[in-house]
Amino acid sequence: QDTDTNRAYPSELLDQVLNEARKLDYYTYLFLRLIYYTLRRPSELLKLQYKDVDLDRGTLIFNSKKTKTNKTLNSQLPAHLANELKQHVPTNAKPTDYFFGNIGRKLQNEYDKRLFAPIPTPFSHFQDKFKALQYRMKLPKGYTLYSFKHTGIVYAIEVMQWSDYDIISYT
Repeated sequence: QDTDTNRAYPSELLDQVLNEARKLDYYTYLFLRLIYYTLRRPSELLKLQYKDVDLDRGTLIFNSKKTKTNKTLNSQLPAHLANELKQHVPTNAKPTDYFFGNIGRKLQNEYDKRLFAPIPTPFSHFQDKFKALQYRMKLPKGYTLYSFKHTGIVYAIEVMQWSDYDIISYT
C-alpha cells in the first residue's frame, strides 16, 4: 500500500537508486542494502557493534537496548552480502567498534568512515548522502531512507510469502 511518505520502491527504481548510491558512497550503499535486507530501522543499524555480528553465520544480533521494540532480534543476511562484508572487516576490530563507524572527519562535512571503527557515524551523515542521491536522481516525493525497510517488507510478503505475524515477529 503506497503512502505519501516512505513509499516502497518498485524493483527497477530500487536497482537504479542502489546503483547510484554505489557510485556516490560505498557506506551509504551498504547502509541502504542493510535496511532493505534486515528490515531494521536506520537508528538500530547505527547502534550495531562488532560484538553483534557473526558474518560466518550471516547473522546480526540487535540486543534489546538497540531496538525500538526493546526485544532482542536477529537478522539473517544473504550469503552474498555476508561474504562481501567479510572482505571489509579490519583485522584489529574491537568488540565495541561500530559497524558504521568512523575515525573522525576528513573534511568539515565528511567523515572518514570505516566498517567497525570506534566512533559511530551519525544518522545525519546518511541523511545528507541520501538527499544528494534524491537530488541527483530527481526522485519523486515519498521515497526516503525508510522506504528501503518498507520495500524489504513488501518483498518479504509478496515473494517470500511472509505473513503479517512473520513481519511483526521479525521486526
